[in-house]
Formats: sequence, structure tokens, C-alpha cells
Amino acid sequence: MAFWHSQWFCFTDDESGPFRLRQVIRQIEQGVLRSNDLVRRAGSSSWQPLTSVPEFQQALQRRQRQLDRQRRGAMPISQTSSVARLPGWTLRSALIALATGIALWVLGQLAWSWWKQPARFPKGPNGPPAIQAPSRLQQLRPRATVPPTLPSLTPGVPELVPGFEHVPWLKSPTLTGDLKTIVYVTYAGAERLDDLVIANRDSITQAFRDHQVLQGLCTQQREAHPALSADGLELLFVRQTTPSRIWIARRAHRGAAFEAPREVQFQGDVSPEEHYDAPQFLDAGGIHFVVSDVEFTRRRQLLARRISPNKFAVTGALAIANPWPRYFLTTKGRLAYFPAEEGIFLTAQQARTQEYVPPELLLPAATIGGELTKFDDTIWVNPQEDLIFYCSPGPGTGQAKRRLWMVRY
Repeated sequence: MAFWHSQWFCFTDDESGPFRLRQVIRQIEQGVLRSNDLVRRAGSSSWQPLTSVPEFQQALQRRQRQLDRQRRGAMPISQTSSVARLPGWTLRSALIALATGIALWVLGQLAWSWWKQPARFPKGPNGPPAIQAPSRLQQLRPRATVPPTLPSLTPGVPELVPGFEHVPWLKSPTLTGDLKTIVYVTYAGAERLDDLVIANRDSITQAFRDHQVLQGLCTQQREAHPALSADGLELLFVRQTTPSRIWIARRAHRGAAFEAPREVQFQGDVSPEEHYDAPQFLDAGGIHFVVSDVEFTRRRQLLARRISPNKFAVTGALAIANPWPRYFLTTKGRLAYFPAEEGIFLTAQQARTQEYVPPELLLPAATIGGELTKFDDTIWVNPQEDLIFYCSPGPGTGQAKRRLWMVRY
């Protein structure tokens, strides 16, 4: 974390950076940055004025003292009467010489100040350009990935995921970090209900192929909310028993079959009567999951750390005002995406309070399609945070079938 804390972005007429802490202080002392300019730490989306950041207070004070000295101008005049008594000088000539010297000194100071002042952008025909602070959504969303994961996708325009044209119905996609393996839920019929299906591809530009039901993991109950680890060697999923429980399955390598699953055990702030669902890997040792009471009237978003292969200790709850959406966490929980009737929203965790701010609409349903919450399924965001995978009939298609879409934002 020390790396991120030492990196800063600045916002004057435009965003610049990243800079190290010493570089920002040097810009303050040179007058390039002023007290009302904005900065933010790398890894944070919140802008704040220089005057509110403790690391820059001394530099701002030194700059202010320098400006005060320049404004004071002339040196004090003392004992002018002694000048009048110099041999060969009259009082008038002495005063003229003194005034001339003072004027030359002031002009020299002004010329020096002009020479040392930082370069400014020239004024346009209608005056200086207006500085527009980043919008709240711009502050929340992560920085753009360069180059984008899929440059062929037009930002904000959803496209069907290749290889899913003939899948009749599906929900809750989850992928590996390289986007080459996917697991999802599809309807298996009245006897088996919902099953887990896996598919693979060799490149992110190719279509998924060889869709296979994960036979060793599926039962006559509904399987729901799968979550692949980034390397694809572990799979969390839910069996909707009474109450529902989270299971974990492993495999030796990407081409191998998953071994028989084991029920995940939790220690801490949970009750055996509660429902556990919607798990998600945050990293190799941490997960996020949801706990609901028996009547589904209360819901909590919990974090847990692994203490053995299938045992986790609850470490705390997310400070989210509305715990009901199916949140997908990124950046180790700092950002949270979730689907709603209006579209896909984004919220962020405040560094000081750990509470999540009111969400902002990232992708409206009019653009990406509706029915995002009809089947209580989950969405998936890639590690670079520039692609979202979700299930919907699609934008303005009028289709009854749910398809798998991806959208770049």
C-alpha cells in the first residue's frame, strides 16, 4: 500500500500524473500548483483540494511566505538624516539618489518575480478556459485500461458473447482472470432444475466451445451463483437447499475435471439457520458472500478469510446502506458493481469510514437491456475493470430468451 500512497494525480486545467510526493511538493513551491487545485492519491477516485491534505501543508506555508516577502517590496529606510550629512551631498540630492535606488530595487524584484513565475496557459479569445472538476461518476469509476482488454468493442455498446448463440437460457456468468474459461447456470429441466455448465476457448477473441455440464457438482437441487478463482482451479457455488449453502470444488489444472465438492464451513458472525449465497473470490485467501435470515427479510454482505481449504473465518460486514443487490466487488472491495431495474450501478468505499457512498448509474438499462434482476442472478467484472458480463434479453431486441452479453465501459 505504501506504493499507492506515494503516488498522486493533480487536477488544474486537466488531470496529470502520477507524481511522487516530492514532485508534488516541488510544483507547489514553484507555484505550478496552487492552494485551490485538486489532488488525489493513486488508487483513490476522490479529489480533494491541496489545503486539505496534511502532506502538503508545509509546502503551501513556505510558498505563502515567499509570496508575502515579494509583496512587501521596498527595504526599510533608516537614519536618512545621516545620508544628508555625507560630505559633498545636499539633502535633496541624497533623497533623489535614495529614491532612485529604491525604485531600481523594486523594479528588479518585479522583474525577478516575473521571470520565476510558473508558465500558464495562454488565454483564449473569451478569456481563460473554464475548469470543470470531474463528475461524481468519473471520480468513482476506475481509470481507463490502456490498451483496453477488447479494443474492438465500442464503449457503452453491448455485444453478445461469442459461443453462446445457441444457449437457450442462462444466468450468473463467472470467468477466469484471462477470460478463457467460463462457468454459468442454465435450466436443466423439471427434474434437475438449474445446473452448472463450463466452456473454454484458446483466445479472448475466439468463441467459447465445448459447453459441458459439471456432472460431479450438480444435483437435483438448484445450483446457483458460481464463482471461479482467477486461475480457474477453484469453484465456489450455491446449492439452494433449506437453508442454502456454499460449496467449493477444486481441480489439479485447467484441463482437469473438478473433484467432488465440499461444503464451505464458516466461523464467526453466521448462524446455521441462515441462508448463505452469492460467493465471490476477492483473492486467493479472501471471499465475499451474502447471508440472509430464514424468511429472507434481512440480508448482510460479509467478508471472510480462508483458514483451511474449505473453512473460512468471517472478518466483518460491508458498510452498505442497501444490502439487497447482488454486489460484485473489485479492487479488494473498494468498488462495488450491482444490477438493478434501472441498469448497472457503481459505488465506492470511503477510505476513512469504510462506508460505501450512494451509487451512481454506470450503464442504463435503456442501453444494455432490462430484466437484470428478474432471476436474482449475478454479474461479473474482469480484473482490468473495463468489461462487464451480464445476462439479459438485450437492448431493444424484444427477445424472450436471455443471452450472455459483454459491454466495455
